[in-house]
Amino acid sequence: MAVPVYSGSTVSHSLVAVVLPDHLQKILADYRFAPNRVAAIFDASGVIVARTSETPRFIGQHVGPDLTRRLAEADEASLESVSREGIPMLTVFTRSPTSRWGVAIGIPVE
Repeated sequence: MAVPVYSGSTVSHSLVAVVLPDHLQKILADYRFAPNRVAAIFDASGVIVARTSETPRFIGQHVGPDLTRRLAEADEASLESVSREGIPMLTVFTRSPTSRWGVAIGIPVE
């Protein structure tokens, strides 16, 4: 992950951080979401880098199409969506306006 460092209106440096997927996975695990909730951290391209459910299956894949569409409209919102497993969800998300990385949490509609 890299962000520009400005000197006035000019980019003078770049601040770079390496965050390992295992560290992000641990952050999600530490929140102890209910088993039927799905939380994911995604990068600026919408690629899942950590996830609470079926982690190996979905790491490296894009977030679902419903969330992808909503991300094109807002940096923070809620929507009704379908999880990557095909479960109807109420999803809330937020992402950084600087790095464009974000987190989404899905709660089954049922």
